[in-house]
Amino acid sequence: MQAIESLRTAEDIIAAFDCYNASPDRSVVSVSPASPPPEFWVRLDGDAVVPLSGSWPRARSQDIPPVYALNGAIFITPRAVLRAGDLVGERARPYVMPRERSVDIDDETDWRIVEALVR
Repeated sequence: MQAIESLRTAEDIIAAFDCYNASPDRSVVSVSPASPPPEFWVRLDGDAVVPLSGSWPRARSQDIPPVYALNGAIFITPRAVLRAGDLVGERARPYVMPRERSVDIDDETDWRIVEALVR
């Protein structure tokens, strides 16, 4: 396998630190738009599909307000939060990254997606 640089850019890191410096008592975590939104997540119960939210969505995914997921690219945390035994703390501030720079490599499929993105 070829080596792949992080999709996170120097500009992302600088912008996240700017966000942190504006409120240094709070963590900053990188997030990206979640797709599909959690309203569309389901679990399988035997041979039945069960919505995790408890009910089926009543809107198209395009009509649901945007939601975000941690993308794991950036965590900036004050020392006091770490000393308290937490990684993020309360009221973390978001640094929003685009989905194309937010691929978390957990398996071979993720790796192939990143390879295609960096070509």
